[in-house]
Amino acid sequence: MTAQAPNSDYIFIENLRINCIVGIHPWEQVQPQPLLFTLKLYCDFSPIFASGELQDSIDYAAVSQLIESHCQAKPHLLIETLAHEIVTKLLADFPLIQGIKLTLAKPHAVANSQQVGLHITRWRTQ
Repeated sequence: MTAQAPNSDYIFIENLRINCIVGIHPWEQVQPQPLLFTLKLYCDFSPIFASGELQDSIDYAAVSQLIESHCQAKPHLLIETLAHEIVTKLLADFPLIQGIKLTLAKPHAVANSQQVGLHITRWRTQ
């Protein structure tokens, strides 16, 4: 069972652009393409309000680096699988994250569109 975070505080990262190998078509397996990641990382801000220390918050630079490293570590066929892997890894590696809303967009993947993508939300299991 999953539970929703007790508050609505979150850190956000908007339109993090990462070039990586992603897609099902042969040309997509050799030509890096841009992906855009937008995240809301739900957490309790009260510890950082009291301490003012980064260790009591979520380091968004470290989150961004994790996403980039994961995307570039290997080719991915589907953005759905990639999004699931990233959310799972973020929840495992950042214990202060109570929940994640991730939007993953693939610009110009479909003719006559700016971008296609997906949105997933996951909450830490209690």
